Amino acid sequence: MAENRTDPPLAPAGNPSKLPAPRPLVAKPARKNSSLACSECREKKTKCIGGVPCTKCRERKTECIVNEASDKRRKLDLKRKIQSLEHDRDLLFQLVSTLRTDENRNASDVLNLIRSNASLDEIRLSLAESLNPQDPQTRAEGLGRNTRQKYMDINRLSDIPRWRVSARPWTTVTDDDDLVSHLISLYFSWNHQILNWIDRDLFIRDMQSGNVDSQFCSPLLVNAVLAMSCFYSEYPEVLATPGDPSSSGVHFYNEAKQLLEKEEGRLRLTTLQATGDIYVMTCVMGKDRLGWKLLVDIADSVREFQSKRNRLISDAGEQSEEMRLAIDKTILGLFNLEPTSTLSLQKPPVMKKPDIKRLPEDHHPADVWVPYPLQEDPRPAHTNCVINALYDLQVIAWDIANYFFGDKESENNGMPPYSELERIIDEFYGRLQNWANNVSECVSLGHTPNPGAIDLHMRYHVTIMTLFGYLKGHPEAAESSFESIRQGQAIRIKSAHGMSDLLSILRSQYPMICMPLNCMHFSTVALFTLFEDLDNPENSRAFVNACISLRGLARRWVLAKGMLRLVQVTALQQEINLPEETRSLFRDFEAESWKVKDYTQFSSLYPNFAVTVHGNPGSLESAELDRFLEKWDNMTLSAETSETTTPESDRKDT
Repeated sequence: MAENRTDPPLAPAGNPSKLPAPRPLVAKPARKNSSLACSECREKKTKCIGGVPCTKCRERKTECIVNEASDKRRKLDLKRKIQSLEHDRDLLFQLVSTLRTDENRNASDVLNLIRSNASLDEIRLSLAESLNPQDPQTRAEGLGRNTRQKYMDINRLSDIPRWRVSARPWTTVTDDDDLVSHLISLYFSWNHQILNWIDRDLFIRDMQSGNVDSQFCSPLLVNAVLAMSCFYSEYPEVLATPGDPSSSGVHFYNEAKQLLEKEEGRLRLTTLQATGDIYVMTCVMGKDRLGWKLLVDIADSVREFQSKRNRLISDAGEQSEEMRLAIDKTILGLFNLEPTSTLSLQKPPVMKKPDIKRLPEDHHPADVWVPYPLQEDPRPAHTNCVINALYDLQVIAWDIANYFFGDKESENNGMPPYSELERIIDEFYGRLQNWANNVSECVSLGHTPNPGAIDLHMRYHVTIMTLFGYLKGHPEAAESSFESIRQGQAIRIKSAHGMSDLLSILRSQYPMICMPLNCMHFSTVALFTLFEDLDNPENSRAFVNACISLRGLARRWVLAKGMLRLVQVTALQQEINLPEETRSLFRDFEAESWKVKDYTQFSSLYPNFAVTVHGNPGSLESAELDRFLEKWDNMTLSAETSETTTPESDRKDT
């Protein structure tokens, strides 16, 4: 079975120059154990003789992984420690320099950031911006040029991609094998943990083969994967336009779009998988109006794959079993994408719930995750457990989206009577609680969770916040004193705190640049939920924490930038008194990141939850991100024009 395969080799087949030189065979009088045991022998607590694979792993027929970074005596670990110490020393010098200057407004901002429990990465980014305000790349990336260049050089020298692949013949954007290996390793380390519809092992194997006619890899799919992975990299080559973070991955994206057009609707597994990545890429670029059309195309292709599944498996010949597993994983993965999309955009589901068997939860030793580019020991990934648990959760989310946005008419602007709504929400909440109580222990938060498991629980919380928001948004709720309104608010606030805690876990354990893209939506919904009671100190702290996460994401993702602006504008419009710690954050964001007419970057259906769910019901169309921001920025521009053209004597009277 495909799930039992071991990881592919770390270098492409047929390229001896990429492999370490073999050791000479020298007879020794006695067996000598290796100074660094492989992961399998360490887990079994058996003596490791050395070599890759070692004797014990050959006998057990298990994958032999030797992680030199785990040996504290090795030069690589020493280099990594020196790099980390130098990086932290730079931060200390910048902090001292900033705090020495009493008249510097930045000193107060930094203190507020520190008191808000911001991560070191967020403090570092803020300092770099204040120290280099005129540097366009600093404004875009949040890092000073000198600090960034030094940090980049050190990391690049010690970068060891998990998978070695060639750029050609897969893409014409670059011929740099190191860059492509870096990006592929990033994709399967981070993005693939939360958006999993590609069989990683089959993809890597066929990509390393260099055969463009292979079953599980194609130039279209490779370019789509490279486009997405650019958002997780600090290499300057990931920017199509130097210094412009909004151009991240656009060169690979454009090539993928051209290749997709040439497919002309052909039914290929790699084409369906690539369309999933292109859809996500389109959305995070702030173009989810176009993205919605792609999602409809994905749903049509999934239906066609399901109807022709048996023939496609049969046509695969010797690879029929691999094709069966790859198709099932693709359909499950794309379905798991859809309910979150439809709930966030407040649209009816376009994909039917698939009738596919659950993936085997065998906890195979080869199923590991490494937080690349960090040089750390492999950890159990529990890939199939995450996929199965996510499917169970997304079935509930699908039913919620279908109930609220499906083709049905009722009173109160499409909403059922309050008593009916109260009953159905209670029923959905019971199903969500049952899911949380019965989720597999290996993907529970009791273990040290990987990003896939954390994302799983974040989706749980965002579904609860969205679900109970409809109680408050019901037309009858404004005139009632239902106890369920207060109970619903308490449940929403509790999930907002849960979301804030999970965001803190991600920021504390992994680099900010590796924070998954779903976090932008999760953070935004939590912020809108916490709007309701910011006078409470605990809610205020949770708000600050979620705000810091969204600000960090806004440096990488165009859509996150629009979401942060949406939060800022809504607070101004509704005259919400934001926590002191976030005022400098929003002030700097508006001064350095958001420009007049930046709303023109967006073609986004993403709704303002404070209006459509957690507030008074209104027109969904006027609450869509692009229209909402356009209206606000045009009002601001008109006010500024009036201010500069109105005589001073008249302005005093207004």
